[in-house]
Amino acid sequence: LRLALQAASWGVLALFGVVFAGSFAFKVGLVDESISFFDLAGRLGYPQALLWQRGISLYYANRFEEGAAQFRKDVELNPDDTEEAIWAMACEARLPQQGGFASA
Repeated sequence: LRLALQAASWGVLALFGVVFAGSFAFKVGLVDESISFFDLAGRLGYPQALLWQRGISLYYANRFEEGAAQFRKDVELNPDDTEEAIWAMACEARLPQQGGFASA
């Protein structure tokens, strides 16, 4: 049991490491690479809906539809989280069919 708990702990740490790598890549301007790290974290078991950092990377990669979907997943889990709701609206405002900020 102890070994199983240790192995599980290392798995959790590895997931956080991948998320940290994505955040670091974003901070140094490697936006596409950050998205790859966040996607990897999701494939490895990190809850996809909690990857709000991925949504910010998607926004800066001009992938607004995917960014809005990412933030909306987070808001579904935590409807009181206004920051993610605002990011979702910012993404949606940049969608061509919405007319962008210029039409607001």
